[in-house]
Amino acid sequence: MVSNRALQLVGDSRDGGGGGERVDQGVPLREAAARLGVSPEALRKRILLGQVPAEREPAGHRRYLIPESVLAELAAGVAGPAGPSRIRRLRVVGEGELPVEALGDVVGLLRDQFEALRAERDRLLDEVGRLQGELDSAEVRRAALEGELDRLRRRLASAPAFFLAGLGRLEAEWRDAP
Repeated sequence: MVSNRALQLVGDSRDGGGGGERVDQGVPLREAAARLGVSPEALRKRILLGQVPAEREPAGHRRYLIPESVLAELAAGVAGPAGPSRIRRLRVVGEGELPVEALGDVVGLLRDQFEALRAERDRLLDEVGRLQGELDSAEVRRAALEGELDRLRRRLASAPAFFLAGLGRLEAEWRDAP
């Protein structure tokens, strides 16, 4: 990786230095991807794999800055000796133009996304199965509790006559007691 100090040469016009030397400034990822004719995701993947040197923005955000010199080298490599007019481009909705050579990266990215979605679907289906089992178990418990509740209601309905009969016997015993 290139450090921030290596990106800025002596005489940076931003710090007032008048050395006149050119500063190798960082280019934001989206702009660099557009210049190279690749998707930002493909360029980010290359950065994470260490194939393209880049630095995070000074604030530490997950935004990358690619040095101009690295961008120029990559552009020369993409264009090849015949120049940029030789690059075939494919129109991609929402992404602008994309070199046909980048289709492999796009297909790889789509495969990765598809596999991630498939794994998420499988996880959610497992979760639905688990929840369905819990629901079935709760239904069985509910039915058992309703049966117990019905039994207690019947017993409670007969309880007043039982209690009244018992109270009558107690009253008679008290009257007979000396």
